[in-house]
Amino acid sequence: NKGKDQKVRVELRNLESISNGLIIVVPSSTPNMDDELYYEKQVSKHGYATAIVYGAEPRYQKKFTGSYTSSMILYDAVATIDEVSKQFTKPKEVILIGSSTGTLAIFKAGWQDLRNKYPAINLIKKAIGNDSYIKERPGSKIRQHSLLNIRKK
Repeated sequence: NKGKDQKVRVELRNLESISNGLIIVVPSSTPNMDDELYYEKQVSKHGYATAIVYGAEPRYQKKFTGSYTSSMILYDAVATIDEVSKQFTKPKEVILIGSSTGTLAIFKAGWQDLRNKYPAINLIKKAIGNDSYIKERPGSKIRQHSLLNIRKK
């Protein structure tokens, strides 16, 4: 599924650690990135490069509309992996972190049909979702990914 191209801001940090892996922090359902910045700050100390994807900025209209979806969030993560691999080096592994609608994108990263269509998704080895949605979907198609429910303290 190809929509119109949309430029999305991605902040890359700790690029000297890209060979260890890449942690991608995906947005939730709004352009407010306070939680995502907090998550990135917490994980930035673990020897991985990090990427904060500001995908909601150019698309968001209001909550609970189709203006910004979990599919868009996942496509932005895929584009981030592809671009980092092209401009720097292919990371050994990718970890996704998200909350709210970003958690839904994490679930979609486990869907085999999307893994077949977008090979970059196969670099995603772990994921952390901060949402009760994780607990409510035991029959999800997610495969062998570590999902941890974290809470901001």
